[in-house]
Amino acid sequence: MKRFFNFSGMRFIVAGGVNTAFTYFIYYGLVRVFEYRVAYTISFIVGLLFGYFMNVLWVFKEKPGVKSAMTYPLAVALQYFLGIGLLSVLVELGGVGEKVAPIFVAALMFPIMYLIMRLIFYRSAAKNG
Repeated sequence: MKRFFNFSGMRFIVAGGVNTAFTYFIYYGLVRVFEYRVAYTISFIVGLLFGYFMNVLWVFKEKPGVKSAMTYPLAVALQYFLGIGLLSVLVELGGVGEKVAPIFVAALMFPIMYLIMRLIFYRSAAKNG
């Protein structure tokens, strides 16, 4: 099992799965009270904070740094805009239910975000020390 977690890609999948489940749980509760875009936005911000610390400390095993702390939200903002656009397309044009659509969004964004996060954390670590 330890060997399984030696590869950052596997840790990214696990951390992403935990973060996705966590933020989906928040989204699912909020969508009962707020419009789905508002619920998505709130849960996304919570996931941003949780995800940063999961990625920096466990996935890529780096120390939090100014550069990664500044770059991470920009990458996640890109993910947000791609995600909210895809979510809207799935719900409005694709007829996918608003409670299920974020699962498809997360699955499509996983590989893209892994590559981006690798660049952020490994380059930040190289430049920070």
